[in-house]
Amino acid sequence: MFITKIKIHFKNKYLYWLSFLLPACIFASYFIYRNHEILTVDLGQQYIDFLAFYKNNLFSNPLNFIFTFSSGLGNSFIGTWAYYLTSPFNFLLLIFPKSQLPEAILLIISLKIGSIGLSGFYYFQKFFNGDNKIFALAASLAFSLSGFVVSYNLNLMWLDSLILLPLLLDAIDKLEDKRRHYFYLTMITFLLWLTNFYTGFMVLFFGLLYFINTLLNSSFSKKQIILQYVTKSFLVLV
Repeated sequence: MFITKIKIHFKNKYLYWLSFLLPACIFASYFIYRNHEILTVDLGQQYIDFLAFYKNNLFSNPLNFIFTFSSGLGNSFIGTWAYYLTSPFNFLLLIFPKSQLPEAILLIISLKIGSIGLSGFYYFQKFFNGDNKIFALAASLAFSLSGFVVSYNLNLMWLDSLILLPLLLDAIDKLEDKRRHYFYLTMITFLLWLTNFYTGFMVLFFGLLYFINTLLNSSFSKKQIILQYVTKSFLVLV
């Protein structure tokens, strides 16, 4: 019975699994099978130290994320923490020993790229039906392995915003939904600011342009849609 349920679930959701596994495995295999060192450029010279600091202090010395003496005579760490270390994926560092930190980072980046593919497929599949959903899978694969991802994947703190981008567009689309998904847009906006405010701002600006385009082509009450967008987007600032 249990195995049957698994088979039915996989049959219905296999494209979701593929949208996650394909980009994640393609990225990871490049480093694994070619024996490339992932700790290069800024990741190996700067980010690795921040991630090691995160692993060593998250539970043992959490106040170090506010102010730390690890930098010169002492310095505020809030800005560094907010920019580099707020991704939920970083919790995975805690289950790896310090000697395996490079492997943990490779896993985190691979999971993020897989998640980009998954969220992309979730958004793209709305435009396809039946067997045509394979095109949504192709679009999600292209999105998750786009030039930006290939060029900047070692800036792993930027990848969370790409995961949330399709969800932001989906949340904007649902402003026209009479069922009113009250917290969806608010939560996505909050997560974009939380995970990385730098790329989060860029994604939110793109979302604003997308909203304007949606508004101009909408047959629904423009006043109501604007009110919902403004309320839910700026609620995170309250």
